[in-house]
Amino acid sequence: MAQKCKPLSRIVIKLYFPSPSQYKNTPCLTKPRIPKSIRRCDIKKRNLWRKLSCLPNDIVLQIKYHECTLEWRRLLHCKQISAEENIIRANNLGAFYRFINRRIANRSNIGTIINDSGQVLVDSFAKANALNAYFSSVGTVDNGNTPDWQCFVLESVLDSIVIDASDVMWSICRLKTNSSCGPDNIPPLLFIKLKNCLCYPLAYIFNQLISVGTVLPEWKKAFITPVHKKGAAGLVHNYCPISLCCQQNYGENCLS
Repeated sequence: MAQKCKPLSRIVIKLYFPSPSQYKNTPCLTKPRIPKSIRRCDIKKRNLWRKLSCLPNDIVLQIKYHECTLEWRRLLHCKQISAEENIIRANNLGAFYRFINRRIANRSNIGTIINDSGQVLVDSFAKANALNAYFSSVGTVDNGNTPDWQCFVLESVLDSIVIDASDVMWSICRLKTNSSCGPDNIPPLLFIKLKNCLCYPLAYIFNQLISVGTVLPEWKKAFITPVHKKGAAGLVHNYCPISLCCQQNYGENCLS
């Protein structure tokens, strides 16, 4: 019986189990490997720091730690020089610009701004006011007039809306973990980690708000983030506003 099952088991293994030859030419997606000399020096530096924290007045340990730190910095500098030489020898323009852009990145997402009068704005408050004035000018202001529309006969009427805990769970699962916080200063990762215990009370809150036809004032607030879309980065009309709302606004996803 075992002899008869061997050919069938081999066919199953060949079809459904990956073999090492399938991943022979697959590129490695792990982080760049740190050289062994740097790892050893780093371990030595940490051990000396632990000893020095227990004996801060030991002169010998202070000298050894200082020498090990200098050696660790020298090895890192040599590794950096070797990486730059490899990029130059590779003659890859894309890799070169990626390497440069990582080092000239500004802490502020918005660089120098030139307003309509030609004045160069460097201060963050002045840049925020210039972008705010531009976004307000291109936006549509409600004039209070309701347009005329023809009356239609509705075949069905949506008289009630009920949000279930499963709807809230589905909406939370769609959140991005790397998204920024809104005015509530609550990261989306918190809702994702606690979705199993938050879906029921949130569904109850949403249903209560819908029943009275109101929305919390905090949920109407948003952070406006300017995002560069095209053209020169120093002109305000080359930016578009992106709203960062409260994380609780995913109740809208339950209704959509």
